[in-house]
Amino acid sequence: MDEFRHRPLPRQPHPCLLSRIARLGDSADRACRVDGRGRMVIRTATLVLALALAAPGAASERRLVFFSVGGGELDVGYDVAVRAICAEVNAAHAGRLRCSPETTPGSRYNVEALKSGDLGFGVAQWDLAKQAAADAPGGPLRLVARLFDETFVLLTRPEAGIARLADLAGRRVDIGQPASGRHVSARALFDATGVDTDAFSTLLTLPASAAVDALCADRVDAVALVIGHPAAIVARALDACDARVTPLSAAERRAVIAAQPAFHEGFVPAGAYAALSRDAPTVALSAALLARADQPSTVVGALTRTLVDRRAALGAATRLLADLDPAAMADATDGPPLHPGARDAFAAAP
Repeated sequence: MDEFRHRPLPRQPHPCLLSRIARLGDSADRACRVDGRGRMVIRTATLVLALALAAPGAASERRLVFFSVGGGELDVGYDVAVRAICAEVNAAHAGRLRCSPETTPGSRYNVEALKSGDLGFGVAQWDLAKQAAADAPGGPLRLVARLFDETFVLLTRPEAGIARLADLAGRRVDIGQPASGRHVSARALFDATGVDTDAFSTLLTLPASAAVDALCADRVDAVALVIGHPAAIVARALDACDARVTPLSAAERRAVIAAQPAFHEGFVPAGAYAALSRDAPTVALSAALLARADQPSTVVGALTRTLVDRRAALGAATRLLADLDPAAMADATDGPPLHPGARDAFAAAP
């Protein structure tokens, strides 16, 4: 138990944390969030320093280290995965660690918040993590683990007549909030395939759930997602709105992979959705759990060991985490280097 004591994580706490100290149980997991414009309401590197500042004896009495993990939009992909991970961390390290899942606008926000220190941990698309590492070699981002593959999914209304990316011209297209990873990836994908977003009749930047609502209500013709499977939001679009998954052609996939090497060949699996009769070819990339380099190795190591040791429970909690493999999880090729705590945990894994 003592390995987690007296190891306060760096960064000063946001005043919002101090105002919530009295409610630190399960309710603290949702105490402070990101507002609708993607602005962080708290500085979430840790709560342990806030505890010490608010009540000098409280931290030692509880012997708890609190930390937060930035996920994504509520009840979508990253948020689901992070909640499952935090639940297992809290079960495995009860009385020593407390992991709090934080809803955020998504990958782009998480990467920027990690760089600035507003987050200590967060999930992000591998293309954004890779770019951040390339832009600042030796910068603050470190890999904890690659978690799962997610694919580019183009959901379309059947009457819109969209059979390929070029058919998006003159259509109403949503690409996600600017702070989301799907927004960045959609723009990169369209650039790689020669799709001019200025040719869309309307370019929308909605949260994913609102975008699918708009698709169902005939306010949008196409929604671009980057998401792991199965995804409840994709199932809703297919089942309730008769939406279609428009595949990428071989030429489109080659163009994307050539321009964005973080992507690789992938498919939207038919087995994940009753309404999808066959696999839909597309491109895919990894979702990765990242940490700041200054996070203590004891905490990062405990988090990594939980991912390795409790793989079965994580897979039972969400199918997004059903295929965790330690070798693949530790692959830091062309991206942020492994955090030393994660490296040691993977080295000790059976």
